[in-house]
Amino acid sequence: MPPAISPNTVGSLSYTVSDSVNAWFYLDVDLGVGEQGDLEVHCPATATLTLTEGAGAPITLSTTDTLPTDTTTTRTVDSSGVPQDGDAIVVVMISATNPFHTAWVLRVGEVASSQTVRFQVNAGNVRITRILADPVVSAPAPAPLIEKRPISLTGTGNYTTVPPGAGPAGTAALPVLRARWTQINPAAISAPPPDTVFSSPGDSAPVTATLSASPAFTAPAVSAERQLEYRLTVFYDDIANMIPDPSEPIARADVTLTVKPSPPPTDVKITAAEQPLGMPILVDFLAAAPIEPVPEGAWQISIRGHGLPGSFFGPVGRTMDVIEIPLITDDPPAALQPGDVEVVRIPGEIDGKRSYRAWIEFHHRMVRVFVTVTAPDGSSGNDVAHVSHE
Repeated sequence: MPPAISPNTVGSLSYTVSDSVNAWFYLDVDLGVGEQGDLEVHCPATATLTLTEGAGAPITLSTTDTLPTDTTTTRTVDSSGVPQDGDAIVVVMISATNPFHTAWVLRVGEVASSQTVRFQVNAGNVRITRILADPVVSAPAPAPLIEKRPISLTGTGNYTTVPPGAGPAGTAALPVLRARWTQINPAAISAPPPDTVFSSPGDSAPVTATLSASPAFTAPAVSAERQLEYRLTVFYDDIANMIPDPSEPIARADVTLTVKPSPPPTDVKITAAEQPLGMPILVDFLAAAPIEPVPEGAWQISIRGHGLPGSFFGPVGRTMDVIEIPLITDDPPAALQPGDVEVVRIPGEIDGKRSYRAWIEFHHRMVRVFVTVTAPDGSSGNDVAHVSHE
């Protein structure tokens, strides 16, 4: 369950936070001489509590004991905790020895996901201006990737807060929401993402953590299919040091990337072969012939076909450098002469093979078509398909 805050509007004297390891309550305390603010916290006995005035040092509260008075020139703070069936009730009294009007934060941490925290103001001129629970995070699983290809990861994080955004006048500002990716498994394969810290663009706005595919972050070489695990950590950077500290609320999302070995460089597969009436044969095929890095030598793509009984035409072929095959998705050439072959590469790839399309003008109606890819070292791969005439 995601963290929840109830009620979800400002103006109440009591709030409950559930399904969150942390619950932070921002307060506006305005007391005159002799006035007192009484606060009460219901939380697990194992929780940690601190109360901080402005930029001062945190006052550690106890869930089991009465603590010595914390004193400044303007106020005193007394607190006591009483265990109760695994939970605790912590009472805090802020007394003014001189008038003051300052911002305070009560932080409750180390709460189990099945437990809740309830905070209430029992007396005094104390307003609850903001409630903050753990952030939320989501990251879709990346698609399987062929080795040595650039990796792309993406995810989002968001605040859990009441009120959302900046809130009305006097509302405490939110800490900056940040996110970063790390590799968590396996230890034997190192493919760490860039050490990029992503930040929310403004009050209560989500943070988007996208590592776009780039040569700086690529899948490792593998001899068999392997799984890499990455973690997106989203955190409130309350200490403002760009890293998730133990005291700061965080959320994590883990994703698994499957890395596959490259197919044989001459692997080829025909996915479509058709000859519309009066038109050239259209052949779509996948080939693992490399484009990156730039291959050395010429890769030969040969296309031939069998026609009706008694007729044979072929082979028709071209020898070309793969990097010179144009990347287009336009209509076929306006005119092809018998025996002409035009080949283009189509954007995208499937299982490490790139998509190609060929238009072939034969003398006869074809029954079967063959595609052969030959590497510079003489190794080759081929596939055959029946030609559809529908």
